[in-house]
Amino acid sequence: MGLKEIGLKIEKAIYIVSRGIRVFSISALFIMMLFGTVGVIGRYIFNKPVKGDIELHELMMVVIIFTAMAYATTMKQHVFVELLVAKLKGRALAVANSIALFFSLIILSLIVWRMALVGWRELLSPTGKYTVLLGVPVAPFILLADAGLFLMTLVFLCQFIRQLTALFAFRTTGELSVSGVKVK
Repeated sequence: MGLKEIGLKIEKAIYIVSRGIRVFSISALFIMMLFGTVGVIGRYIFNKPVKGDIELHELMMVVIIFTAMAYATTMKQHVFVELLVAKLKGRALAVANSIALFFSLIILSLIVWRMALVGWRELLSPTGKYTVLLGVPVAPFILLADAGLFLMTLVFLCQFIRQLTALFAFRTTGELSVSGVKVK
């Protein structure tokens, strides 16, 4: 088994994990929707608001957003500004995409590293942060957000490696193929 096959298996495993975590995100969104409905009914029909409903919605938003980011990246549904590269084609576009992916990897890696430090510090601290009304510890949500960003970083790494592979293949064959599209 060559290096390329190992890389493809790793990339496939990362994409499968990101799709699986997407189900977790969808489930959290459904629970948040149900909880919001109960909160509205309790507040306006029975005049009994649910204690801490805003806090729970905030924590659920962390779960929903950070567990869906890697999947959105695999589907190329993340924000991508084409202002500077809209007119580029072929190798120039691949070089620009490689540079953008490289800087994205650096920035995301720094964010993941610092967020992990903060999350572990909060988790191990005897006086860690808690939500105001319900007293829910914040550290697990920081670490969950960090795990989601780490998975997103791995997706960007796979895309970066694929882009570089296409660029080096272009040097030898004169054709550039990224995501199955061949450009001369």
